Amino acid sequence: VLRPETLDLRDVVARALELTLPVLQQRPEMPVVRLPAEPVPVHGDPLRLAQVVGNLLNNAAKFTEAGKAIRVVLAVDTAAAHPQAVLQVIDEGIGIAPELLPRVFDRFVQGEQPLQRAAGGLGLGLAIAQSLAGLHGGAITVHSAGVGRGSTFELRLPLHALPTATAEAAAPPALPRQALSLIVVDDNQDAADSLASWLELEGHRVRVVYSAEAAMDALAEQPAEGAIVDIGLPGLSGHELATRLRAQPATARMALIALTGYGREADRQKALAAGFDDHFAKPAQVEILLARLLALDAGRRAAHGA
Repeated sequence: VLRPETLDLRDVVARALELTLPVLQQRPEMPVVRLPAEPVPVHGDPLRLAQVVGNLLNNAAKFTEAGKAIRVVLAVDTAAAHPQAVLQVIDEGIGIAPELLPRVFDRFVQGEQPLQRAAGGLGLGLAIAQSLAGLHGGAITVHSAGVGRGSTFELRLPLHALPTATAEAAAPPALPRQALSLIVVDDNQDAADSLASWLELEGHRVRVVYSAEAAMDALAEQPAEGAIVDIGLPGLSGHELATRLRAQPATARMALIALTGYGREADRQKALAAGFDDHFAKPAQVEILLARLLALDAGRRAAHGA
C-alpha cells in the first residue's frame, strides 16, 4: 500500500543513504553524491522510494570492489515530453554481461561472477525496486559496457510540478541562494571545524562551539537560522539541547539537524521527538545535509512570511 505525498527527491536520497549506511560504512569511501540546489518535487511514498534508492545503493556496494567509486547523481530532465526527475547510481564495479542485461530486473536472476556469489542474496532487490518504481509511474533502466566495466542504474520519475513557460518568462530573475547563519555544535573539534569550513566555503556564516552549554550562550547572544548538533555531547546532550532550544521563542523555529554515530530508526525517532527536524548518521554527506538545511529554512520562511 502506497502512502503518497508531495516530496523532495533530495530528501529521499538522504534517507536512502541513512538506510544503507551499515553496508556503505564497510567501504573505505562513501559514495560521491551530487544533488541540485533546487528541490526536485515528485509525488510518492517516501518510505517506498527510499527503499528503491536503497536497493540500488546496496546493489552498487555489493558488486563494487573497495577502492572503486560509487556515485549518486540527481538531476531534472525538462527536455523529455513530460518533465522527469532522473536519479543515477553509477559504479565502477564488476559490470554486467550483455546477455544478462535484458534480465537484470527479473526475479531470482544474478550473474555468475565470483564477487556476486560471495555477496549473496536471492536476486530480488532489483525486481522489487523496479516494481515500486512502476507503482510511482516511473521506471529503472540499466547500462553497462560489459563485465568489469561498471554499471549505471537510472531511476526516472514524473516531476510533480514545474512552472509553465509563461510563468517562467514573467518571473523575475532568480535570487542568489540564501546565505544562512549557522552554528555547529560538536565536542570533536576537528570534525566541527572541518564542517564549518566547508559550510563557509558555500557562502554561509558559521559559528563553532564544542558543548551544548556554549551553544546556549552563543544563541542567547545572537540567534541563528540553523544548527547542526552532535548528539553525544559532554554534559548536556544534543537531545536536551534541542528540547531547550524549541522551548525558547528566539530559537523555537530554527532548523535543527542531529548528527550522530547511530543510524537506527529508533535513534532517528528519538532525535525527532527531542525537537530535531532531521537526523543524519555519521559520516554525513555534507551536500545532502546542507540541502536539507536550505529546504527547512525555505519552508520556515514560506510558513511565516519571512
